[in-house]
Amino acid sequence: MEDMQTDLAEFIKQSHRMKCNLKAKLEELNIQEIEVKDARNVFEQSVVIDGVDPLTQRIPAEKFIRYMEEWLRSAELTIGKMRLRTSTAKATYFKLSNQLVEKEELGEAVDAADFDQLRIQNKHLAETIEEKNMHLLELKRMNGMSNLVLSINKKHLQKQVSDMKAVKCSIKTKKEKIIHLCNEYETVGKQVEKEKTKFEKIHNLTQNYTVITL
Repeated sequence: MEDMQTDLAEFIKQSHRMKCNLKAKLEELNIQEIEVKDARNVFEQSVVIDGVDPLTQRIPAEKFIRYMEEWLRSAELTIGKMRLRTSTAKATYFKLSNQLVEKEELGEAVDAADFDQLRIQNKHLAETIEEKNMHLLELKRMNGMSNLVLSINKKHLQKQVSDMKAVKCSIKTKKEKIIHLCNEYETVGKQVEKEKTKFEKIHNLTQNYTVITL
């Protein structure tokens, strides 16, 4: 009977753990879905709509770079906050551990007040950890949005680079054509001058020609 109760308790414990894991996975999937929607909306508004150059009707690369730099700065701020809060939580934990060790070394009994204090401090630690986890989720959200933005904008950048190469190639071709036309114009001009000179000589001979009478 005791073995059955033990097995049942272990089964309930494992089921609870599995339920918590599945719940966490479900929450993570929901967060990822929200991240994708938010990322798409923010990107379309900030870059695709507001970032279009009214003259060229294209998205300048600077717009995308500036957009990503802002996301990276925001991510760095979030990481700094997380590090600070983690450091504070560790300091509180070590302080509490040292207090308990000191009590044991001094041979003091751990009474109900100590447990109350421990419970309160644990509550604060739990709140701090929860807040840190929220910041971590925010950082993951930002990272997911950044990755999505990079993925979406990659094709736009590739097309812009391709168009830019095509324009440069066209400009180069036109410059070469202009140079060729200038050289051809100069050659034709010289030929025209030669023909003009010949014509003037023939014309002068014709005008000055006199018939000899016998």
